[in-house]
Order: sequence, then C-alpha cells, then structure tokens
Amino acid sequence: MTVVARTLGKLCVLGLLAVWVGVMANDASGQTTTKKRAVRAESPRQLVARTAAQPVGFVPKHMKGATLSAMEPDVEIVDGGTYYEDASTGDLVIGQEAPMAGSCGAGGGCMGGTCVDGSCAECCLVPCGMLPVGNLELSFGVQGFTGPVNYQNGSGSGSFGFNEGLNWGVPIPGFQCLGGQIGFRAVHSNFAGAEFTNDSRNQTFVTAGLFRRVDVGLQGGVVVDYLSDSWYHDADFLNIRGELSWVTCGTHDIGFWFTNGTRTATEPGVLGALETWESTDLYACFYRQKFGPCLESEARMFAGWSNQSDGLIGADVRLPLADAWALEGGFSYLIPEEGDGRGALAGHAQESWNVGIGVVWYPGRLWGHDNKYYGPLLPVAHNGLFMIDRQ
Repeated sequence: MTVVARTLGKLCVLGLLAVWVGVMANDASGQTTTKKRAVRAESPRQLVARTAAQPVGFVPKHMKGATLSAMEPDVEIVDGGTYYEDASTGDLVIGQEAPMAGSCGAGGGCMGGTCVDGSCAECCLVPCGMLPVGNLELSFGVQGFTGPVNYQNGSGSGSFGFNEGLNWGVPIPGFQCLGGQIGFRAVHSNFAGAEFTNDSRNQTFVTAGLFRRVDVGLQGGVVVDYLSDSWYHDADFLNIRGELSWVTCGTHDIGFWFTNGTRTATEPGVLGALETWESTDLYACFYRQKFGPCLESEARMFAGWSNQSDGLIGADVRLPLADAWALEGGFSYLIPEEGDGRGALAGHAQESWNVGIGVVWYPGRLWGHDNKYYGPLLPVAHNGLFMIDRQ
C-alpha cells in the first residue's frame, strides 16, 4: 500500500506541474496583450473595467465616465449588470446583477479605496505610494499540534502555544496575471517542557513562490516551504508545496494540493541515539467556496493520503471581522496506518494533527477591496501542512 500511495502521489504531482507549466507558458506568450476580464455597469452605461494590470474597483482617470458602448460598440447594453468575457468568442456576456453601492463592507465614503490606486489614503495605515502593501497580511493566533516528534522514550505530549507571522503577495512585472508571495510564521510552544525534556519548542516557517488567481478557469501556485524546528533536537527541513484547481463563477473551486519533502535531518534523540526525520509527503483533493455579499469569506475542505498510506482530512475558513480584520481557523488530521504496532510504531505515536485559530490584519487596505488577483494564494506553512515523521 505504501508503494501504491507513493506512486500515485508522484503521478499527481507530475501531472499538476505539467499543467501549471503549460498555463504559465501560455500567459508568458500573451503578456503583451491587455484584455478586459470583466466590466460592470453599476449605473446606466457607466463603465467599470478591470484589465490584467488593474485592481478590482480601480477606474483609470481617462476611463471615468466612459460608456460600455464606447468600448464595445457591437455589444447590447443591459444596465445594472455584470459582464464577463467569453473565453472562446471574446464576447462580453451578461452575468449576475452588480452589487448595490455600499454593500461591500462598512467603509462609507472610503468604500473601494486602497493604497493601490491612492484614492483613499486616509483609510490606510501605511501612506500610499511608499510600498505596495494592499495585499500584506499580518497574523497572530494560537495552535495545538502533535506528531511523532512529540513521542520519545515511551511517552508523548502535545504542543500548545502561540504564533505570529505575515504573508505578502505582489504582481510579477512582465508576466500577465502572475503573482509572487513570501511570508513567515514563528511558532512558540511547550513553554513548560514535556515528559522527556524541559526545553520549550520554537519553530520558524518560511514560504515563498509563485501563483496565478483567476475568476474562471485554471488557478494554482507552487511554493517552497522551509522549517527550522528547535526543541530537544535542532532540525531543518524543505518542502515543495503546490495546488491546482478549476474555478467557476469566482465562487466554487475544486482542485488538488500536495507537499513533497526534499531534505531529511539526522539528530540525537533525548537518550543520545541518532534519529532520522523527514517531512511527510501529503496529497489531497479539496473544495473551496467563497461567500458573502462581496465574496469576502472563504472556506475549504480537503481529504487525501500520505506517502506512508496514512489518511488525511482537514478544513479551514477565513471570515471578515471588520474592514481590515479577519478571523481564520482550521484543522488537519493525519490518520495513521500503523495502528497495530508497539512503541514508536503504535498508532497514537504515529498520528499527527494541528488545530489553530487566529486573527489577520490588513494594514494597507479595507477588507475585500485589495487587488484580489495578487493576494497570496497559499497560506504560510504550519504544522498542519508541514508534518514530520521518523524515517
């Protein structure tokens, strides 16, 4: 079963990477062409357009007051509607009704203002024009987790503590619709030690990579995750993590994600004997949905397996609390395949899980009014995505 799980996982990863490379190559070949993604007639014949280089809600000065018929003279106007470009014909097709003015949050006169277009500087903590901070996320939370690293010398203990970090997304110049992201997370736990050590546990996660967000069609990203785990041992690990999905109507998202370890670590255990550790390869299918008046809320469920034939289930959610604040939470559970073993091979010594909840702050924008196409697609790594096992 382990061989089958590993083979299936590798085939899924290779297929995902092949599709991703094809999508990126197609984008690169067409980067000199600017196309409208969507237009919205919020008032009679008033144009609001979004190109590949423009954030949602931003209307260039030379386009203000323009009419849809001036841009697309052959298209019949239906006032108050949202129009989408048909990928096959290039025609603008009527979609759902545009949201009512003022329905996207409580920003009042600051509605739609971000530090991207400079139209509402008073709503941003960081002065507009200094840094592209519209997609900067600062987070703080608590978490509980466990895994084989928590089981030593016949005893085990979970880890509980606090975390803080950031995640930042920016457009990649010269590549249409391609974004980059970088972030880190610091985790502090086991403040009173454990049964087998008096040391507290400190972890540092770093994530960096590329992604592509869309309203309809293929969406995905690939990142490199780094973990430094300092406890009764000091170990460093590297992971490749990616996802590919198909988005419909900007709200439903079905896809596949994976993690693949690229480095092992050999360190002395609590009794001095050397132990070799590796990151667990994970493969999962997921369903994600955005909801709310302006699609400002997001929830995801996933299920899959590991390279050791373990089962995997989990979910996560992000909900708005205020214009620049959100609540996020989630869990992951790796169901061990080794249920009948003894000692370190027992099921309770092999299982891994992570539960966390926290708040996210967006210092450079109002909730839901960033340039959503360049908001970080993949979360910064944590113990629910970066699981460690004995080799």
